[in-house]
Amino acid sequence: MTTLKLVGRVSRDQISDDVTELDLDGATRIEMMACKGLYHLEKVYLNDNCRDIEAGAFEDCPNMQQINIPEALDHIPIRFLADCTFLNAIYIPEKVEDIGFCAFYRCFCLN
Repeated sequence: MTTLKLVGRVSRDQISDDVTELDLDGATRIEMMACKGLYHLEKVYLNDNCRDIEAGAFEDCPNMQQINIPEALDHIPIRFLADCTFLNAIYIPEKVEDIGFCAFYRCFCLN
């Protein structure tokens, strides 16, 4: 298991392909497709400081099992968790007013 802790702005070039857990507790912004295609990624930890998550941030992470959406987030971007096929539960905070197109596309285990 490889855990990576990042703060501030998170981009793809900061993350290795073999990471299984991301501790983004200090992250403020997740850039477009920052975590796309991380096939080993299983868990992501975010906090309320992260108020800007761009399109496809966690797209195509098929082994993703756990992620929390920050309470302060009011918009879930397009393709946010698309193709995270093993994700089986997600809590959407009350403040969320808009869910982007295909945000949970092919998340077959969500019920």
